[in-house]
Amino acid sequence: MLKNPDLTTEKALSEYTSDTEILYNLNMSAALYIETYVRRYFKLQAMHALADAGIHVEVYGDNWGNDSDYNGFVHIHERVSSAECNRLAARSKICLNFMPWFKDGASERVFNNMLAGSLCVSDPSGYLTEHYTDCKDIVYFDLKRIVDLPVRVKYFLDHPSEAVAIAEAGRKKAIDEDTWLERMRTVLSFMDEDGV
Repeated sequence: MLKNPDLTTEKALSEYTSDTEILYNLNMSAALYIETYVRRYFKLQAMHALADAGIHVEVYGDNWGNDSDYNGFVHIHERVSSAECNRLAARSKICLNFMPWFKDGASERVFNNMLAGSLCVSDPSGYLTEHYTDCKDIVYFDLKRIVDLPVRVKYFLDHPSEAVAIAEAGRKKAIDEDTWLERMRTVLSFMDEDGV
């Protein structure tokens, strides 16, 4: 998964063994730890790349190391509530997202960042690339090319009007398609189709 970040945890485990009982036990006991390790690996790579490029980053939560690890460019804060995280996103120019290792769906963090009016910069997923377009309503980065992430971030920091336009397009699209209300409407429409 470190060499191929497009590989889901389930797929990686199935490459290890085809025994369904072992796969079940691995998924139940180890999948979360594997995903946490892999995601942390890429997050730390990204923070070091951004710091090395002289980009100031504020992070909230555990497992980031110490401020001193990043030459003063990454500032680590205590974990905050979801509500506070949304307030912070609303005050941010750019919010960086790392998708969980289910690669077809999306995390609510992406939509929360968009709804807060921040430019969302994320690694892609099947759902995101089907519904959102790079540099139109979201900005994607490639986990295999973390070295390119600072270039993309710096570009939008240096071109704030473009960043605001993309953030606003993302906000509008998220309002139309990806709020909890829209999710419930989708679920209800499926239920209507099935006669439930």
